Amino acid sequence: MESAPRQLIYVTRDPSADLNSRFHERGWHVEVVNSARDVRRAVRAGTAAGGLLDL
Repeated sequence: MESAPRQLIYVTRDPSADLNSRFHERGWHVEVVNSARDVRRAVRAGTAAGGLLDL
């Protein structure tokens, strides 16, 4: 039985394609955003999510 995809919000101005693909390989749905406004849009009410902040 497959588990539901996990959501990861990746906040960065220069996303790493290698890192992004590694998360996808491990079953994460990665949403790349570059501002606080976009983070608010990416967060879905009632859904758990992980976050990665690349400064």
